[in-house]
Amino acid sequence: MSEIWVIPESFTHNEKGIESSFFVPGDSPWFSGHFPSMPILPAIGMLGMVYDTLTAYSAHHGVRLTIQGIKRVRFRQVLKPESHFRVSIAIALQPSDGGLHASFQCMSDGDKVCDGILVVGRENT
Repeated sequence: MSEIWVIPESFTHNEKGIESSFFVPGDSPWFSGHFPSMPILPAIGMLGMVYDTLTAYSAHHGVRLTIQGIKRVRFRQVLKPESHFRVSIAIALQPSDGGLHASFQCMSDGDKVCDGILVVGRENT
């Protein structure tokens, strides 16, 4: 069985944001039982890729950013086996009620798959 997904070495970041790409292989355990006649990646799998992107960025910069909440998330498309998936997170964290906010969006084959707002906390490592 292959990895569920892997952040490639092309993971990028700049002053505007973070971006990473994923490939979701057809033999990923995420597809087992969800759904047998039409396998799709569960929404929690998409959010897991957003988390992995933020975690990789945090590790690269020696800080610990944690997701404390997710607001206004919208799932617009389904991801099928053998999909390529790109995550973009705006790192211009905006202070707001309940923490720092960062917008994110996820794309596959030029279509927006999901988007939302992360409530982010920061800890020193």
